[in-house]
Amino acid sequence: MSEQPDRNVRAAITGYFDDQAERLLKNRHQSLIAITSDSIHDLRVAAKRMRALLSLIQWIDGRFDARAIFRPVRKLFKAAGPVRDIHVQLDICRSESATMKLELSEYINYLIEEELKSRDKYLRRADAFDVAALSHTRGTFSKVLEDSPDNELLFRIDQRLADQLSEITSLIGHSRLTDDQRHHIRISTKAIRYTLEVRRLCPNPAPDLQAMNDRLRSCHQALGLWHDFLIARARLLDYLRNDVARPLIGADDFVAFARHLQQREEDQLRDFDIAWRQLCDLILKDQHHSE
Repeated sequence: MSEQPDRNVRAAITGYFDDQAERLLKNRHQSLIAITSDSIHDLRVAAKRMRALLSLIQWIDGRFDARAIFRPVRKLFKAAGPVRDIHVQLDICRSESATMKLELSEYINYLIEEELKSRDKYLRRADAFDVAALSHTRGTFSKVLEDSPDNELLFRIDQRLADQLSEITSLIGHSRLTDDQRHHIRISTKAIRYTLEVRRLCPNPAPDLQAMNDRLRSCHQALGLWHDFLIARARLLDYLRNDVARPLIGADDFVAFARHLQQREEDQLRDFDIAWRQLCDLILKDQHHSE
């Protein structure tokens, strides 16, 4: 372990939580006035960061029940999910169809109607959200951490990062990844990046954390877009199979759009393959230096 750091690790952890809590409440308030794509997206990102932090605290001290204490935020996060999903579909449909000059207004109107339906559950959950739950969460984990020396906290955070990285390093060397493995990497790389964010706020961050974060982000962004296009195509095909919703005009445009979405999936997988090789090389290099 290193010498006692000058900064307080607990202050860094609580400061990170406070930032996410403020962001979540700000966007909840904004969405209650008028739902926007940004307010729903930013609320969910704050909730994900908060979940990652609470999972980290549970790793540090097993007495802390992250799942139970996150439950109020999780309900809000889940209620916002369907709204966010349709926002992503609308963004893809509008931007891609405009580039291709396709007539998909019928499908866009359908998505808008679905988005309006999905708002009701979210708005009820957002309106009923107990803001005091965040103060309770802060007080609970602060008490759990209060007796832990900074060096021990840093040691445990570094252990957590190593454990999270091991979840994806087990896939290094696979000649061909399955879709399930890609989904696992997509979710894991985001969780690792959030832990890295916390570690970089603490004393004595390793100099290579930024490089690791950059590689993780490249993998996650490519897989995130791949997933978005995958869902967009699946949703479009479901729409086309529905006798009630089947488009009355522009059938050829819908076929062209479905093929385009599949091509975009393949493009993102190629980008991911490059980013994945770079991440693997960095991880193996770090492992070699630590031996």
